[in-house]
Amino acid sequence: MSQKFPSSIQPTNFDLIVIGSGLEETILACAASLGGKTVLIVDHNPFFGGHFASLPLQDFTDFLHTHSKSCPQPELKPGSSSGEFNVLPLTTRPMYSSVEISVYSPEIIDNYGLFSVDLAGHRVLFCADPMMELILKTDRVLNVDIDEFIRFNCLEWMRASYVGLMKMAGHFGHGNDEEDRKIPEENLESPFSELKSIILHAIAMADYDQDNVEDCKYILKTKDGIDRLMLCHSSVARGQGMSVVGLLTDKVVGDYKGVKLDCGQELFSHQLILAPSFNLPSGLAAPPTHFQRNGNHDSRPQDAKDKVVRGVCITASSLKPDIANCLLLYPPQALFPERLTSIRVLHLSSDMNVCPSGMFVDYVSTICEDAAQGKELLTTTINDLFSVPVSGNSEEDSEDHQSANTVVKVKPTLHWSTVYIQEQTVGVFDGVISASMPDGNLQHNNFVDASEKLFQSMYPDEGFFQRKPHRMRS
Repeated sequence: MSQKFPSSIQPTNFDLIVIGSGLEETILACAASLGGKTVLIVDHNPFFGGHFASLPLQDFTDFLHTHSKSCPQPELKPGSSSGEFNVLPLTTRPMYSSVEISVYSPEIIDNYGLFSVDLAGHRVLFCADPMMELILKTDRVLNVDIDEFIRFNCLEWMRASYVGLMKMAGHFGHGNDEEDRKIPEENLESPFSELKSIILHAIAMADYDQDNVEDCKYILKTKDGIDRLMLCHSSVARGQGMSVVGLLTDKVVGDYKGVKLDCGQELFSHQLILAPSFNLPSGLAAPPTHFQRNGNHDSRPQDAKDKVVRGVCITASSLKPDIANCLLLYPPQALFPERLTSIRVLHLSSDMNVCPSGMFVDYVSTICEDAAQGKELLTTTINDLFSVPVSGNSEEDSEDHQSANTVVKVKPTLHWSTVYIQEQTVGVFDGVISASMPDGNLQHNNFVDASEKLFQSMYPDEGFFQRKPHRMRS
């Protein structure tokens, strides 16, 4: 049963109003609430998570199509204002483009509801990164058992066309027991130089080729690289949406004062956070200040030209017969000599509750500046990993075929796939915060860094995720 909201919201005054429920918006809302602020979250989507949401397959495709188009300006209905505020229309911008969806197996359509697909791609949670620290801190502050809400699964790491499967603990010799500390014999006999790319791109998560310093777009600094290595080393609801159509501003100086809902009601707050798909109205008082994600895990500045090209593939067999969940890496230049960014493939099974038993979901992603080139690269990667049906009807996925003395590996057959371009944005602040879109990283921790900086800009005298009693309002 869907949740029904009242026709009007009471009270009408808050310390903070949040429009949207993405990761950054939610972190900031929780931090403010724990700090004793009164917070209202308003989301026009009928689900929680915004651009970080996990959705059934049909809702996933609907969201991509909806947010790849420019929406018309909302109609401003007359409200109960005394006339002392200006109402600036709140418009949205398309955050996705070049959406292509291919259905090779008709039975997938009948089972759309059995899949849970992430808009931002599935992510990896390192045991020692700031997001885990934030989860544990929230656990202590709220006095709840986090195990009741989160189940953790281990992930294997692979590198395309190179050494093969290795346990990360084995690289550093710090497994839990003697067996965990062993590296396979065939890997011990390979040239040690081959590990360079694994360490640089699979562990330190460098996006760009670092060999040619002059041509490299973003150089990974030694300090940041060491921090990322140490991170890996130490880690081995639905409801009825409600829309905001305008912002209330002071008629004289143009400062933000509140929001206007589509029902005509006006709500007021000292601070406002907007989901990244909303345009900042031009009538606001001052130009915004951009906040870069300059934490240990993303030291490079955000480039406005950067986009994330993402792909989602569904198959009925694993990329490797004895592996259910793994991270597969194509280093820079692995597929194209001129390609300077790495490609990541996160391969997940039903163990992760993302698909029915016997099915697999693969998230493929890379950073690009040119959308056409990015899509070409991702399509090449998908063709390298999977068998793409020509007739439109997928054949049965099979494993190894043996003939004479030769064993031929048959690639998993695609049952469904999509490729799309996602814009990247960074948070901005000046009375009104515009939150960030998902980036191209596998981990969440840079959003913790950015959220803390934004929070300190909003409340410079408050502690981040420090609990205080809420003030009572009349």
